[in-house]
Amino acid sequence: MTDEAVEIEFPNPTDNNGCPKVRYLPTSTTRVVMWIVQVVVALDFGSSSAFKLLSEQTTVEGFRATGFPDWSRYAIGACELAGAVAMFVPILTGLAAVCLVALMIGATAATALGEQASAWPVPAVTLVVVAALAWWRRDSLSRLYRRVIHRQIDGLHSFSRPSRRGDAAED
Repeated sequence: MTDEAVEIEFPNPTDNNGCPKVRYLPTSTTRVVMWIVQVVVALDFGSSSAFKLLSEQTTVEGFRATGFPDWSRYAIGACELAGAVAMFVPILTGLAAVCLVALMIGATAATALGEQASAWPVPAVTLVVVAALAWWRRDSLSRLYRRVIHRQIDGLHSFSRPSRRGDAAED
């Protein structure tokens, strides 16, 4: 037996350009469930955005009853539509889910504080489902972050200034 010290190197969890490594590997059953939830969420937000963007009468009345201006209905409808479409783009799924969580926090608060306070569980349940989806798809946020950071780093090297030596001779 020797008296030499043994060094053990532990991997740094933030060694990936400051982005934590995600070690979550879902089973095939979990993947199927996640895709079903994604499709249901996309259909829910897609249909909800259609009602807002096409100015369906009860939606217009609901927004007016809460005191929101008409333009907010179009803005929220556009955000919902963007989230619904992004649910089908694998690298954008996590970002879309996080943005839809923020949207649903506002919807739950507006419903709970508005005239239809008894209807607050409807957006709250949607909030919980979308938050679970955001948690399940957190790996896509990590991939998106790495892709954006690498583009910024690679982009810095591609914009080098050309030499201006030929301009001095013309002066």
